[in-house]
Amino acid sequence: MNKMIAILLLIAAIVVPSISFAALSCAFGTLPGYNTCYNGITTGFIIATDNSLMMSSDPTVHDPIAINGAITISGTILTYDDVLADPSLTKWDDLTIYNKMGWMIAGLNQSFFDPTAGDLILAAMETNAAIFALVDPQFPLPDINATHLLHGAGNNANYMWANDMMLLETMNGDEYIISKLTLATPVPPAAWLFASGLIGLVGVSRRKASFMR
Repeated sequence: MNKMIAILLLIAAIVVPSISFAALSCAFGTLPGYNTCYNGITTGFIIATDNSLMMSSDPTVHDPIAINGAITISGTILTYDDVLADPSLTKWDDLTIYNKMGWMIAGLNQSFFDPTAGDLILAAMETNAAIFALVDPQFPLPDINATHLLHGAGNNANYMWANDMMLLETMNGDEYIISKLTLATPVPPAAWLFASGLIGLVGVSRRKASFMR
């Protein structure tokens, strides 16, 4: 039994740290940012220090600056009320565009921040691609899901996104959508596997002890 416990401990030490939301960084390459990562289409996202999700609304400008391995983005935060009062403060100067973006981000928030929901990276990539296509009709969509997102957004030009996102207008002319939900820290699947293994060993040990009596 001691050998089995040692094996489980070794598995936990190797596997558990590699299965977490930190694995989402694979969408960036070596540093957080954007790259060609799904069906040859350049989309991406950033996990901010407060665990909120950020993605650019401009398909031509998305080049965060890496400082000591970290990304620093400076700019002005805009809320729904700010944009409603003066859409000219935004990158695209059109409230309906942001209403459509907000509708897509609301759907992404529901899936991306639910650790049990499908492929989180893919959902974020498809949403970012649909947002890019919203502001640039020539932007190629990577798959049918992104196409459906864009079509659905077109029917939601009056969506109120006050509870879903904010905007960050950056110093270099880019604009980031910031989700208002943040990533939870889920229990990694390997941890559940490890725990269930220990429970099983405890049960076997108790049965053996009862038999010996």
